[in-house]
Amino acid sequence: MPLTSLAFPELANETSLPPLCNCNYPWHVACGGGNGVAPATNAADAGGEVATTSTSTTDAGCSGAGLTDEPDDQGTDDNCDGVDGVAASDVYVNPATGADTNDASPLTPLRTLPAALRLAATRGARVFLVKGTYAMDTLKASTDVQIFGGYDATFLGPPHRENTTLRASATGLLVDGSSAHVSFSHLTIEGESASDQISAYGLRLQAGDIAIDDVVVSSGDALVGTTGNAGADAPEAISTYAWTSITCNGVQQPSYTAGSMACPAADGTPGENGIDGANAGAPILITRGLLAQSTGAGSGGAGKPGAGGVSCLLGYWTYPGGHGGCPGEPGKGGTSGGSSVSVLAFGGSFAASRSLFRTGLAGTGGDGGAGGLGSNGVTANGFTGGKGGHGGHGGGGVGGSTVGVLSWSSVPVEIDSSTTYDLGPAGRGGIGRAGVNAPSGRGIPVLSIDVP
Repeated sequence: MPLTSLAFPELANETSLPPLCNCNYPWHVACGGGNGVAPATNAADAGGEVATTSTSTTDAGCSGAGLTDEPDDQGTDDNCDGVDGVAASDVYVNPATGADTNDASPLTPLRTLPAALRLAATRGARVFLVKGTYAMDTLKASTDVQIFGGYDATFLGPPHRENTTLRASATGLLVDGSSAHVSFSHLTIEGESASDQISAYGLRLQAGDIAIDDVVVSSGDALVGTTGNAGADAPEAISTYAWTSITCNGVQQPSYTAGSMACPAADGTPGENGIDGANAGAPILITRGLLAQSTGAGSGGAGKPGAGGVSCLLGYWTYPGGHGGCPGEPGKGGTSGGSSVSVLAFGGSFAASRSLFRTGLAGTGGDGGAGGLGSNGVTANGFTGGKGGHGGHGGGGVGGSTVGVLSWSSVPVEIDSSTTYDLGPAGRGGIGRAGVNAPSGRGIPVLSIDVP
């Protein structure tokens, strides 16, 4: 059976096919009549839309020799079958007019990208996308995949990468090519802003030989870090009887201190304040194919209880001072802000040419929580126990970074000089001990890290 009849059942009984440029066949929409002159076809106008009155992209001779038509920047019809690519075997997709029950020809295209990829795998064919938005979170391929976007509905004329968008969730489009080669051309890959996990991504690469050409990869905004909880203030240490034991949150506080043989004696000394928690460091960690939020900021230390009042001896009677106050609870550390990463490559290999890596906003780090206040000591026999120490302040979280391409050091990455970067602002570090901020994030075009 001729190859053409596989894509067009109405030709199944043909025993000899006329030349490809014979316009008796419906997909040859750009062929000339028989005079060797091709009619005008599409070219991009100044506004990025496709005009229909400019120079034809079909060769004037319209010889149709051979079936090869490699996609190019002009969307030229090299084999005179009316479209860029090979109408009889490649897979064509139009989300506005297509149906997944169609035969995937230019005039009766499919509607969704998953259906197109399944069919392309069985044909060993390429996929062509017209303008529109295609939802896709995962592309798992065991055979080579080539996806070309940016076309208008005729699949002719220069493709524009702004026309076709592959939209993924905030974790980005995950590509697992196994040992296959996966390529994208003339389109935009866009991840949403983060909502239920801290960072945002445009494209994540797990395995395979992945290449992009004339592609915009865009990640959304990351989430800000959370502020640490403040430590609870200590309860008041209350006693009407000097010999009574005082407990704070279940912990017994110091009693009086034996002192002078004569009165008057002295009040107890205040408890020490808790040590402030350390600010978070700034490592970038990858866990299960996503950036891990740094455990970061430390909690403050608990305050120390105040010392009991000093006792004195008068005659045969001992007069103990009051118990020390309760310590404040420590403040909790803030969490680190999320990062916005255009491409995260943790497996396979990656090559980019003539592309743009764009990120959203990185998240600010969370401030550390304040330590709780210590309570006053108890007064007994005129002598007061020391005030409880305040809890330590929690450390601040690290600000998130904006990264064009972040990869494991084991992943080969090749980016040409014409590729550009549009990085959003990095996040400020959260406020921690002594009012000092944790490290802020950075804007980094390309970063390779060692992963244990």
